[in-house]
Amino acid sequence: MTPALPVVIGRNPDEGWGGDVEVPAKVLRVDEHSFVVRTHATIDGRLVELEASFEEPTQGGIGAVELRPGAGADALLGAIAKAWEQPAPTKPARKVRVAAAWLVGTARDARHSATRTKVFFEEQDAEFYVNWNPETSMLELFEKDDEYRAGVLGALTGS
Repeated sequence: MTPALPVVIGRNPDEGWGGDVEVPAKVLRVDEHSFVVRTHATIDGRLVELEASFEEPTQGGIGAVELRPGAGADALLGAIAKAWEQPAPTKPARKVRVAAAWLVGTARDARHSATRTKVFFEEQDAEFYVNWNPETSMLELFEKDDEYRAGVLGALTGS
């Protein structure tokens, strides 16, 4: 097995708000209308386990993204909070399933083509991009706007 690669936070502050997160990952499964990626990454020397499932919309509806945290996910959220100049989360990362608008790509092409989704955390009135980039093998967690930072962190921890 290849060694885990580090999580990258804020690689390009000229694009977006400088708090974008790239997590090395691999595709686990692809079918006609969904796919799953699993991280293969480290942050501060700790392994980060996170699975992301992407489901395309059906019949013109809205799709979904589900994030399932594993070991090290709390360290990832802590590093994101620090980069975003937000208080450290007081609750652990939790599984979330949210509505997602598909902006680019299809599930069946996920091994070779990028997908871009915008997810909506309705209770927190926050939005966030969850993307898959097969060219760089990165699960991309990109902020839509810096005003959504607290809401996104709250949604990911149930705060």
